[in-house]
This record gives sequence, C-alpha cells and structure tokens, in this order.
Amino acid sequence: MQMAQASTVYLLGINNSGQIVGYVGGSGTSTNSDFIYNYPSGVLQYVSALGNGTLTYTAGINDSGQVVGSQEIGTTLYGFLYSGGVYTYFNPPGGISTYPEGINNSGAISGTYYANGENFGVGFVDWRCLHQCNPRWLFTSLRN
Repeated sequence: MQMAQASTVYLLGINNSGQIVGYVGGSGTSTNSDFIYNYPSGVLQYVSALGNGTLTYTAGINDSGQVVGSQEIGTTLYGFLYSGGVYTYFNPPGGISTYPEGINNSGAISGTYYANGENFGVGFVDWRCLHQCNPRWLFTSLRN
C-alpha cells in the first residue's frame, strides 16, 4: 500500500473481510490521516474524527466494520467507536488517556486507560459497562 505524502504508514487492525485500519503520519506534521483500506477491492477510505482533536489513531476493526481508536481533544486522549459514520467518544471516570485496541464481533471493546495522577495503566473490556454495569470491566492493572 502506497499513500501520497506519507512518511510512515501504520497498519494496526484487520478483520476477516480484509478491511485494514491504520493511520498515516506525514513528514513534519502533527496530525494523522486515519483510514480503512479494503484490501480485496483496493478501496481506501479516509476517516476523520469530529475535527476538534489534534491526533487520532485507529486501532481495531471488527467484521461489521466498527472501528475503535483514540483521539486527543485538548489535554485528554479519548477512546472512540466509529460505527455507521458516527463517532461515539468515551473515557472511564477519572481517565485522561484511553487506548482502545480491539473490538470483537459482539461489539465489546478492550484496551487500557490511565487515570489522572497515576503512572500505571488499567485494562478494560467493554466500555459500555462504565455506567451500566458493575466495575467488572476492570480486569488488570500494571504498576511501575
């Protein structure tokens, strides 16, 4: 895959249909161009978050074409779900940096977040449980 004006191309996720997500980092730029690339057809679709952030990283895609990633807005890095052309942003309570890394075919999202003032990451599964479930979604923490 070759992209114009790209110094680096990051391929971070692929689904069973051959759709690949990633982002392009241009030389000397502080922004990224995120994309979904359909390998079988060769169609490249750029996706852009709401435009109010500076850096965006797509990280995972499921077989329904739902994409997860992170976007920096101000001083906070939010997780996002991109589905059907709509972005849904999320961050655990107290979170300042959220890194969704994968999404399964049931729509459960996994990743890591960092809380304000903490120097360790906490793993999560299924961000929809943040306000609807018991805190079982926290399954691990790694301390430095």
